[in-house]
Amino acid sequence: MTARSTPAHRLEGKASRRPSASETDPRPEALPRAEAQPRPMWLRVLGAVRQTLLTAAAVLGGVSILVFAGGLLLGIRPVVVISGSMEPVLPVGSVALIKSVDYDEVAVGDIVTVQRPRGLGLVTHRVVEKTTIDGSPALELKGDANRTADPDPYPVDTVSRMVLSVPGLGHIAIFLQNGNGFMAAAGIFLTLVSVYLLDPEKILHAQTGASRRSGPRRRTSDFDNHYQ
Repeated sequence: MTARSTPAHRLEGKASRRPSASETDPRPEALPRAEAQPRPMWLRVLGAVRQTLLTAAAVLGGVSILVFAGGLLLGIRPVVVISGSMEPVLPVGSVALIKSVDYDEVAVGDIVTVQRPRGLGLVTHRVVEKTTIDGSPALELKGDANRTADPDPYPVDTVSRMVLSVPGLGHIAIFLQNGNGFMAAAGIFLTLVSVYLLDPEKILHAQTGASRRSGPRRRTSDFDNHYQ
């Protein structure tokens, strides 16, 4: 029986079988990731300052919203004390929180805010006597720092009685009403926006990404070039 001959090119193909990548891959195994480096001191300081400023701004904003909403619900409004006639109870620059009440609810000794005659503005003094003018209700007032009562009683349609005072807060309100105050408020707002945008985590991530892109690249082996 005649044996079938195997073509030479088939034997050559079997002998030169391409090895698998797992058998000949010269590339080293994946190295474990290096531990994260501690953040630089300036980034930690920036993070602490940023957190403090943003927290303070959030608390102040929340308190302002609560005070404003509470004032609307309770009918309370602020007035700024610009004279020293009620010192030491109401120093200059204080904010008096007042609420409208009926004339019958006002008692001698209350601190009230009423309209001056002839549209000359508001006055905040203490009630020393309840009286009438031509049968209409009126109040006789006196500043605590004044030696005598105000010259004439004040006819009143509505009376605003003080419920609370905050010393010094009026200085901020007065300052914000002029041009310098507006510029200062705008500067504070822009500073807070800048602090919010300067996120230390984003800065560190950007620096890490830039260093990785600019770092040395792994040299490509001939084996990689062959099987790409």
